[in-house]
Formats: sequence, C-alpha cells, structure tokens
Amino acid sequence: MEVTEYINTLAQEGGWDEDSRKAVLKAIGENPKAAEMFKRDVMARQDYSKNMDTLKTDKDAFEVSKTEQKTKETQWLKFYEDLKAIEAQQQAAGGGDDPIDSVDPQVTPDDKPLTRKEMSDYLAKRDDAYVSLLETTVNLQNSHQATFGEALPVTEVKKFAAEHQLPLQQAYDKFIEPRLIKKREDDLVASKKASYEEGVLKGRSEQQSPPDAGTTGGSEFLQNVRSTEGDKPDGLAAFTEGWHEAAAKASP
Repeated sequence: MEVTEYINTLAQEGGWDEDSRKAVLKAIGENPKAAEMFKRDVMARQDYSKNMDTLKTDKDAFEVSKTEQKTKETQWLKFYEDLKAIEAQQQAAGGGDDPIDSVDPQVTPDDKPLTRKEMSDYLAKRDDAYVSLLETTVNLQNSHQATFGEALPVTEVKKFAAEHQLPLQQAYDKFIEPRLIKKREDDLVASKKASYEEGVLKGRSEQQSPPDAGTTGGSEFLQNVRSTEGDKPDGLAAFTEGWHEAAAKASP
C-alpha cells in the first residue's frame, strides 16, 4: 500500500475533515523523504503488528487442533480398553478362541498365518459373540428398568464382570442379587401391609355404618336388630350383642 493510499484510509476511518486530510497529504505524501520515513517507521510497524496477529491466530488454531487430537486419542484408547475388557470377558466365559493381537490380527499363538477360511470363521465367531453380548445387554437393560425403574448401571456391571472374570449375564445376576433380595423383602412387607389394611377396611365396612348412613345404616343384620330393639352401640360391640340375642332366641 502506498503512503497516499494509507493516509486516505486513515482519514476515512478516523473521520478526518477534508482540510486535515489535505494537510497530512501535503506534509507527508508530497514530501518524498517524509513519505519514505513514514513508510519505514509507521507502515512497517503496522504490517508487523498485523503479521503478529495472524501468527497468534494460527498458533491458537494449532493449539485447538492439538487439544482435539489429544481428545480423539483418549477416546480411541478408552475404546481399545473396552474392547480388550470384552475379549477378556468372553475368554473367561469359555466362549472364544485366542484374542486378536492389536498389532497383527492374523498372528496366532504358534505364529502360523491364518488361512482365508480360518480368518473368515474366526471373524464370524467374533461377530456372533458381539451380537450375543449386545442382545444380553439389551435384555438386561429392559429387565433392570422394569424391576428397579432405573437405567442399567453398565459401568458398574462391566467392572464387576472384569474383576470376577464372569460373562455379562452371570456378573449381573451376582452384582444385583443383594438389591434384588432386599427389594423382594420390601415388596413382601408392603404386600402384607396392603392386604392387612384392605381386610381391616373391608371388615369395618361390613360391621359399621358409612359416615352418612345414620342410625339405621350398616349391615342388614344390624339394621334388623336396630329396627326391632332400638339403637345399639356401633361397631363390633353392636354386632356381638345382636348375635348373642339372636342365638338366645333361637335356643330352646
């Protein structure tokens, strides 16, 4: 950018009046020596500042890229650890061949290369094992949700399976057994309590008058007794007294 163009840009962005713009152009733009000094000392420094800003932007972008790359590496490492845990679980369950080596998946323990058929059979077995594991996980999730009303604690169950070298289903059964026993006990207590309360309410409804029944409400037996003998005490006492009176009348 030339000096005169630079000064015009400054004037426009700075809101100079016309006289000021012309004065600066005359003092600097039309003076070769002053223009050279201005270009060297002012414009060069601004270009340097712009270059530094660009460099900082590029550096910040590089740091962001490094962070994203580190995050991806961490995710891949976790995925690999989870995969090895699944393979260990399958081995503990007796449901697999030798695990695949992460560096050379075609190397077997005796260092003999697999044939195409052997590799195909191995991959088919591994796929079947993964599908079976997925089905087990889904079934456990549905069962756990229906029983406890919460999501399956996958991380805890997976850790329990790895620590005890158990397949997923057996690991879950042992992991959840204490909670399941306690829940059954609580459900049994709640069921007994509900049955007792239901029986009490039913017995009271058959022995006593409802709140709005007046002095003639209640069971048919009590109504007959009250209609012939007058008002009797409410509740079980009235029933017992009426029963004894009826029994006495019926005896010879």
